[in-house]
Amino acid sequence: PDPTNILPLASLALVLANTQLSASSSRVSLVHHFRDIMQAVAVVALPFYMELPAGVFMYWLSNSAFSMLQIVGVRRILANPQARASFLGPLPRVALSPQTVEALNMKTPGPASVTMQPRQSDLPPSDARMTESAAGA
Repeated sequence: PDPTNILPLASLALVLANTQLSASSSRVSLVHHFRDIMQAVAVVALPFYMELPAGVFMYWLSNSAFSMLQIVGVRRILANPQARASFLGPLPRVALSPQTVEALNMKTPGPASVTMQPRQSDLPPSDARMTESAAGA
């Protein structure tokens, strides 16, 4: 165990900061409840942490610091549209079948909704073209 208790307290501080930071951007109340529970468990378990060997805290501190830097870095990339586009690339286009488009349009409520139209390339060949190709075969 660490005789100064600096390592367990520093680890606890980083764990609390990581849970606070990771849940701070969520709008879901369940995430905030989970964050509160995780922080309470971390504080309650502090006396047990103090009995762990110092090597565990060296791993824990470096891992928590890396996690915090990762959270901050990802948020900065996602907040900047140019950085997001260069890092993640263009968003893929999803081709929808006419049946899917129709189903989505039927479930869209209200007059202000946008009606989705399938691209011409997504449409199946017309019956006339199908009969011509069948007759030529």
